[in-house]
Amino acid sequence: TAAAGETEWRRWFAFDRYAPVGYPRNDVLLREPTEADLAGCDRDSFDRARAARARGKRVLLYAPTFRDGRPDWVLQAGLDKLAQAAAQGGDLLVVNLHPVESPQIPKLQPQLPGVAFVAPRTDVYPLLGQASALITDYSSVMFDYLHVDRPVLLFRPDHEAYTQKSRKLFDDKLSVLPGPLFSDAVALAKALRRADLGQTTEHAQARATLRAQWFDHHDGAAAQRLLAVLDEELALAGATAH
Repeated sequence: TAAAGETEWRRWFAFDRYAPVGYPRNDVLLREPTEADLAGCDRDSFDRARAARARGKRVLLYAPTFRDGRPDWVLQAGLDKLAQAAAQGGDLLVVNLHPVESPQIPKLQPQLPGVAFVAPRTDVYPLLGQASALITDYSSVMFDYLHVDRPVLLFRPDHEAYTQKSRKLFDDKLSVLPGPLFSDAVALAKALRRADLGQTTEHAQARATLRAQWFDHHDGAAAQRLLAVLDEELALAGATAH
C-alpha cells in the first residue's frame, strides 16, 4: 500500500517486484458502491445500514478477528451490552464475525434480534464504507478503515488469552492507538452511548499519521494500478518468451 513499507514486505515475501499500488478491496471505500461492488455483499445488512444512516442514526460495525481454538469466545464477549447501548440511541449494531466463528451466529441471533449479523463469507468492504464507527480488536480491517477517517474503538476483552494462545502482536508499530481501548463490554457500552464515542484529538491525529504512513493513494484506483502492473508483467513475460 505504500513505498515506505517495501523493506518490511521484503522481510516477509519473496517477490521480485514490489509495486505500491494499494489494495483493490479498499477502492469501494472511496466511492459510492456500484451494483458490481455489491455483488458479493450481504445486501440485507447493507440496506439496513444505509437506512439507519438515512434516518440520521449511527451504524456501529463490530468486526473482530478469530481466536485459535476458541471459536465460542464471542458468546462471552458481552455483545448483549453493546446491542443494548446501540438500541438506546436508536443506532444499528452490525456484527461481522470471522468465517471461523460465524457458526456461532445461530446461537447469537435469537438473543439479539436487533443486531444485524453479516452473512458468512460475504464481502464486508461495501458495508465497511457505511459504518459510522468501527469496533475491532486486532484485525487488519482497522487499517483499511483509516481511508474513511471515522472513529475506531478497540475492544479486547480476552487480551491475555489471545496473546498467549492465538498469536503474537506488533503493537509497537502503533505508538499511539487510533481509538480508545476497552477490556470489558460495560466500559465500551458507555462509550457507545456518547456522542463522541470516546474519541480524542490524539486519536484523530493517530489515524491521520497511520493513513499517511501506510497508504500512498486515496483515490479508489488501486484495481486499475494493479491491472497496469499485471499488463506490464505479462508483456515482459511475452517478450522474454520470444
